[in-house]
Amino acid sequence: MCFFFGCGGSGQIVDTDHDGITESFDTCSDTPQGEMVDKNGCSDVQKETDTDGDGVNDSVDTCASTPTGETVDASGCSDSQKDRDGDGVMDNVDTCPATPAGDAVKNTGCSYAQKISDWVKVAAGESSTFEIKADGSLYAWGWNKDGQLGDGTKIDKYVPTLIGRDTDWTHLVPGGLHTLAIKIDGMLYTWGDNEFSQLGNGSDWETSPVLIDANP
Repeated sequence: MCFFFGCGGSGQIVDTDHDGITESFDTCSDTPQGEMVDKNGCSDVQKETDTDGDGVNDSVDTCASTPTGETVDASGCSDSQKDRDGDGVMDNVDTCPATPAGDAVKNTGCSYAQKISDWVKVAAGESSTFEIKADGSLYAWGWNKDGQLGDGTKIDKYVPTLIGRDTDWTHLVPGGLHTLAIKIDGMLYTWGDNEFSQLGNGSDWETSPVLIDANP
């Protein structure tokens, strides 16, 4: 009997670490008190199990099914598994990561208040409007007959439209059918109609921002 259940000299069943598995079957005889064990008497800490392969032991991994290749924090969670502001949009796609509690958000994670609060500069042309956001990105909308919005087309825009992907715009001055803007490095860009050489680059028109050489 003691061969199967692990008895001490007095014939009593022995379970040294009190994990519920007798010594005869316990392959981890020093399990810390209170830790859950498998049928072999080993806890996750002792097995050093990392089921999802994220580098965090299962015993402390609070996100046990991290997608392959995603970077995790000390608790084993990646941004795709966290929603720190509790708005229902995971951090990896949340473009407004500090939404006030209770605010309704779009699928970008931004509430109405957040979407309108980060405009820092606005300028109006003859029939077009431009705004620069706090992150340095540029948006435009309105009449676009000669490409004065700068989005690469001559199609009118009825809602704010992101112009390119640059995030270093600082100043902008719209003309009637052309636009001038300066970036954080002090370089000048122009676009739109150039019938009277107002762009400064010798072209007929430009539908996207073009760098103007100060020393042609």
